[in-house]
Amino acid sequence: MLFKIKHITHYKYSSEVFLEPHLLRVAPRTDAYQVLKTFELEIFPLPTVKNANMGLTNPHDYMLWFEGNTKEFKIIATSMVEVMNANPFSFVIFPFTATQLPMRYSDTVNEQLIPCLKQITKDERVYKLAKELMLDIDFQTLPYVAHLSRYLQRNFKIEEVRPNSLPATPELTLDKKAGTHRDLAYLQMALCREAGIAARYVNGYYIDDSDKKYLHSWVEVYLPGAGWKGFDGTTGMAVGDRHIVITAGANPSLCALVTGTFRGNAHSDLETTIEITEMFS
Repeated sequence: MLFKIKHITHYKYSSEVFLEPHLLRVAPRTDAYQVLKTFELEIFPLPTVKNANMGLTNPHDYMLWFEGNTKEFKIIATSMVEVMNANPFSFVIFPFTATQLPMRYSDTVNEQLIPCLKQITKDERVYKLAKELMLDIDFQTLPYVAHLSRYLQRNFKIEEVRPNSLPATPELTLDKKAGTHRDLAYLQMALCREAGIAARYVNGYYIDDSDKKYLHSWVEVYLPGAGWKGFDGTTGMAVGDRHIVITAGANPSLCALVTGTFRGNAHSDLETTIEITEMFS
């Protein structure tokens, strides 16, 4: 499936400001399941320097430097992405010992996954819920991850996204039995790690039937023999060809699409517009 995505991020300031260096993670990644065919980036005001970097959580980062003052900062990212993940369960977990929880990775793999295994919260309720969900499916790895996604979708109310916000803590989301897609992804990540499964946070797009499009968040888990596989607690599904990844990292703060500050006595307003069109050959 081929999609054209136009993503506009527009900051407006109440008075003139000076933009400090900014880091952009706005280009969808290329991986085994999706290919970034084309990418165009327009920026206003025009940066003095724009460096393309291979970033920590995205292979297409951009560092921007500016001169002079401005009353707005506009980013227009236009992508063409081919998605090739129609069957998200087309894999085999190997070695077969990894099909049982708690997960045990080999020493060499574990060293690489340490940031994605770090416990997110010490709240006993998170561990207790993870244990209950593992018991439900007899401590089986893939059924646990799928069961967890369905549990979140069925038992938590989906709230409206808070612009420019990091996800709520897992314990707060548990208390409310509600949260945004970001909150559910962060709780999902915590519950995976309680089972010993390496999990990282993802920002990207989800293509549904609604007219209005937003950024979406879910998790990727590392399954031996299969690699990183996506699961979405908001939809209750494995990630297939209706999800497009922009960036993924061990911590949500590493996945922000725009990072930077400004100098000046002003407040800012953010407007975001996302247009996604399925292209037919």
